[in-house]
Amino acid sequence: MRRFKIGLFLWAGLLCRAETKEADARPNILMIISDDQGYGDFSCFGNPILKTPNLDRLKEQSVYVKTLITTPLCSPTRACVMTGRFCYRTGVWDTYLGRQSMASDEITLAEMLKAAGYRTALFGKWHLGDAHPFRPENQGFQEVWFDNNQRFDGTFCYSGPDGRRDVPIKGFQDDAIFDRAIDYVTRTNNQPFFMYVASKLPHDIEGPMVPEENRLKYLEAVRATPCLGDGDAEVYGMVDRLDSNIGRLLDALDRSGKKDQTLVVFFSDNGAMRNNPKLKYGDRYNCGLRGKKGTIYNGGIVSPMFVRYPRELKAGTVVEAPVCVMDLFPTLADYSGGSLPADRVLDGVNIRSLLQGQADSIGERTICMQQDRRPAVEGDKPRRWNNGCIWQGNWKLVDGKELYRMDTDREEKNDLSAEFPERVAALRKAYSLWFDEVSSERGFGPLPYEVSSEKLVLENGAHPPGGWRMFAPEDVTCKISLREGEPYRKPDGLCRMYMDGKLIFEQAVDAAKGIDIPPVVFKKGDHRFDVFIEVVPSVSKVGYGLVNPGFIYLDIEPLKK
Repeated sequence: MRRFKIGLFLWAGLLCRAETKEADARPNILMIISDDQGYGDFSCFGNPILKTPNLDRLKEQSVYVKTLITTPLCSPTRACVMTGRFCYRTGVWDTYLGRQSMASDEITLAEMLKAAGYRTALFGKWHLGDAHPFRPENQGFQEVWFDNNQRFDGTFCYSGPDGRRDVPIKGFQDDAIFDRAIDYVTRTNNQPFFMYVASKLPHDIEGPMVPEENRLKYLEAVRATPCLGDGDAEVYGMVDRLDSNIGRLLDALDRSGKKDQTLVVFFSDNGAMRNNPKLKYGDRYNCGLRGKKGTIYNGGIVSPMFVRYPRELKAGTVVEAPVCVMDLFPTLADYSGGSLPADRVLDGVNIRSLLQGQADSIGERTICMQQDRRPAVEGDKPRRWNNGCIWQGNWKLVDGKELYRMDTDREEKNDLSAEFPERVAALRKAYSLWFDEVSSERGFGPLPYEVSSEKLVLENGAHPPGGWRMFAPEDVTCKISLREGEPYRKPDGLCRMYMDGKLIFEQAVDAAKGIDIPPVVFKKGDHRFDVFIEVVPSVSKVGYGLVNPGFIYLDIEPLKK
């Protein structure tokens, strides 16, 4: 079915391209996404400490979309961007437990633009499935450099015309992401390109997050601000480094002579990270917006968006009307001459007229957002009005009970639900219709990985209870390897492996030699596969109600016949 749908889709795209007089009349498309950058993490929006000269310059040269509605979390937003559809329709509704893998039959921006004659490339974060068939190269990207969630001296997973391999990286990984993006911009080719550059900054991790020079630049000012902690200097250092890298990329675009013919889109995937005493994060500046990442308030789901296209768009134009991340798909289809898929619902609308300043709004739109995170033991089906909202015209209803006017109360301070019960009732009804529709299109359980000819690399710290869902199109014998885990240094660890609920391997961990796991046969069909290291006297707990499996990565490598 997927081949049939994509075949029709590609044929429509080729016809569309044939009708285009000149391929180079269409813009190149450069999309830059930051990670957990709040509305207050820009000097142009009044941050008293942070300096972002390159992002400020981009804003001045762009159409400024004041209210871009995202989801509260990373993977759901990226699924919306990639498909033009609300994430529930795509199989994505969280960032772990298999809930982050986007169904392979979704048609992505990269697939749509590739069919329209564009070169496609991804540099940085994907987070919509890191193993076959969910990887970016399975979803339309011809050249891919995506990272392994490390910041320094890590590796890139590369995929391109010359194959797929892991590439060691020395130094700061975000610099390497932009180095490769700059190289891509400077290559000469008559084809227009779509380049998706997804930074990991300023998302937090434990350990060094940014070169020391960037952190020290803000440490004194942070310590002089009572509501902040030392960790905020690291956050501001990350934004500082991001700003510098974006400046390098935009300068390279200018030098290449492609500035005027390139449509640049910049935004953040969601709001700023919450206060975190462990990482010494305080209550940093957020433009007065309520809430942060993970919440459905504006501080969690509203990002500024800058759109620069000198050939068409007037710098300094401000779009006041709310738009959402799903709107990028149909809008970029219009700019590229690409074909919209006709066999599925799109939730986004074309906002080109707003960007051009030819319209103030696109009617009284209804935009709903939700992100219902919960531990695995609570199941895989999202719940109605659990961290959800509906935005209709100037009204926003939060969790079915708090009512705010967005034209006069962007900070969500004055709940008007008691004054306008009819409005609350109408919005609740509209939300229920939306929720029923987007929740019924696709199931919410984790999607199966395919065990075939390609090596699978799975992150075991975020896998579903009972193991991963696997599908083998035929009998496959695989080598199993475990990598990177504290229990390897503990002599009392016990490795256990299960296939479809049955114990198939058990061995004590040798602290010096590791674990010698025999090949495993996946019979043709569906399976549940699980492996973990049990540490005596108890298995340690990690976040979100998970149990530490004793290692980080599981490699499943098919053996040659």
